[in-house]
Amino acid sequence: MCILAQIKHGNSGAKTACEFEVGVPLRTRKEGEISLEVAQFAAASMANRAAREVMADAQPGEMLAVLCKRFKVIYQEMLRAKITGARVRQCEEPGIETVPFGITGEEPAAWKS
Repeated sequence: MCILAQIKHGNSGAKTACEFEVGVPLRTRKEGEISLEVAQFAAASMANRAAREVMADAQPGEMLAVLCKRFKVIYQEMLRAKITGARVRQCEEPGIETVPFGITGEEPAAWKS
């Protein structure tokens, strides 16, 4: 799934969209079969944890694109620790659905980072 999530900088009004693809294997040697429910819960909970960690460490004036990149690295580390072989990367898979979070539709496509 390709995610397009909005990142906002406090009350300054600055915002950007962080785009990334999340992939979870159907089965691994370590975990066996991975159900859709387990994959969705792991992906959502690790994304929330990674976002909290990145935003808690954000410095005033730090570029939002840098926070997006840091989020993707931390998110992948957390998700892989939970499910072997999971990945977080740029949206590359043709034909997969893009799911917006916090995006209202009027933002320019150039916001993607």
